[in-house]
Formats: sequence, structure tokens, C-alpha cells
Amino acid sequence: ITVDNDAKSCYDRIIKILAMITCMSVGLTLAAATMHNLTHDKMKHKIKSKQGLFRAYWGIDDDELEGSGQGSGGSPGIWLIYCVSMLAAFSSFSPGMKLMSPYESLLVVYILAVFFVDDGMPGVNDAAEESTSPLPTLISAAEQSAQSWERLLFASGGALELTKCFAYIIYWDLSPSKPPRMLEPHEIPNCTPEGDHFRGPIGLTYGDKSPVRHLLVTESPQRVRRTLGARIAPNGNWNDEFEYRCQQGHELALRIAGSTLAKDTARLGYRMMVCPKLEYPLTVT
Repeated sequence: ITVDNDAKSCYDRIIKILAMITCMSVGLTLAAATMHNLTHDKMKHKIKSKQGLFRAYWGIDDDELEGSGQGSGGSPGIWLIYCVSMLAAFSSFSPGMKLMSPYESLLVVYILAVFFVDDGMPGVNDAAEESTSPLPTLISAAEQSAQSWERLLFASGGALELTKCFAYIIYWDLSPSKPPRMLEPHEIPNCTPEGDHFRGPIGLTYGDKSPVRHLLVTESPQRVRRTLGARIAPNGNWNDEFEYRCQQGHELALRIAGSTLAKDTARLGYRMMVCPKLEYPLTVT
């Protein structure tokens, strides 16, 4: 069972003091940490909208701005170190997943979670157990694992975008009379609430304002949502990815054909913009 968690505005919610303490724990000097925060405090910010360019604003002593900024060159590195420290704590709350081959001689891999910037996918399975775990037990473990990550994220200044979070429950039908297949959510016993085949049973609370448990969407293993830049379903098909790339290529071709650019400029745009967009996912598809 995997739960895909999307962090809301992760760079903008980083608490500067916590971030610098974390960075200093891996070797950043006090002088560099002080320079970073002072620079951030004195930096002028401007917002451009349809109404024009707003006046500049910046933090003051009584109301400092937090977050390292979506456009900052330092934000990815800061978030990486920040996230690694949270994952170290997260390992105490989640059993993770054991991935192994049927052949015992091949490599066995333990995965706590898969992350790409603000997209995190913790998961659990029963491969490490001597016997198969009941589905309700795994669902409870998966929910506790995802909720633990939400708590850590909230405590560090972050938050989950629950509307973008979803789960996959990989449940195999291994009947001897037919080929193995992954069951749909509504086919899994006790998987979904009655009357709704696409939401639940995993739910998360949000922040500390409400005890309301928000049920997450449980996606079909044949369908996919965009994660890590590609669209590959758990059952291995990339039909959605193929359809998306065909549409993307068609739209880009129409833009180039309808542009007033010189041939050399259009060729440069094709090499530097079109090709990377289409080739990026090919390493996994």
C-alpha cells in the first residue's frame, strides 16, 4: 500500500531558523547560516499580476518572512537537507516496504519512502512477515505511516495538500484458474466505504485545527496520476503517459508551425524546448 503525499508550497513554508540549524548539523558554518537569513530578511519581494507590479515588501523585526522562496537557487539544497532530517525521524514511525525477487539469491531492497522534491510516497507491505498480514492491518499501518509524515511536516512548518493526496492498494488475485491480476478498489474486501468505490479507506487529519479525518482517493492500479514527471500505473501500463505525450507533441508541433520565428530560431527552440519535454520520461517508459 502506498500513499502519495503532496506538500503544499514546500519551499515557501520552510522555517528559516530550523532550516539553518539542520544545515549546520551537516557542516554549514554559523557565518554562512547568518548570512543566508540576513540576506533573506533584507531581500525585497515584488508580485506581478494582471493588475500590474505590486510595491516591494520585505520582512521586519516584528514580522519576519519565512520560507526560502520558490525561485531561490538555495531552496532545493535546503529542502533536501531539511527533508532528510525529517525522514530520519520518520523511520521511527514507519516500517517501510521490503521489495524482493522470488529468487532468494537476488537483491532485497528496503524502502522507507520515495520522494521527488515535495512529492512523497511512503508505503507498507507484508513481504518482511513470515505470513500474510490481514488487509485491515496493512491499511492501518499505511494510514499511521502517512499520518506520521503529515505530523512531521506540520511540526516543521509544512502542510499536506490533501486534495492532491491519494493511495494505491496493490491486492493480487492469484486464482489458479486465471492469470494473476491486480484487483480494482471496489473488488477488494472492506477496502472502500459503502456507496463510494473510489474514496477510502485511508484517511488523514490535517494540522491541529480539526480532528476531521479526510478520506483519500484510492486509485485503480490501471490508472495513474502524474508523479515524478511521468505517468506509469502500478500494473505497469503507460497508456495515460502515451496519450499525454502524443497530445503534448501535437500541440508543440502546431506552435512551431504557426510561429513567425526564423528557421534557425525555430530549430533551436525544437532542440532546447521540445525535445527535452518529450525525452524526459523515456528513461522510465
